[in-house]
Amino acid sequence: MARRLDDKPFKMSSNSLLNNIPVEDYVDIPRAHDKEGNARFDLFCFILKDSKDKDKFHEGQVVELFT
Repeated sequence: MARRLDDKPFKMSSNSLLNNIPVEDYVDIPRAHDKEGNARFDLFCFILKDSKDKDKFHEGQVVELFT
């Protein structure tokens, strides 16, 4: 899961990379709420093409999506 830091539109492709790590052509917005109960639309879920790459990410890390 990643939190969006800007408002630039993006479109996933079969060549998309998250910090140069291949991700599937898929993105989802999870059901998440802030402390006031408002829906959060700044969070996105990605699927890594190789699950072994999960160790290359950690909470709080800033990553870049290349589509």
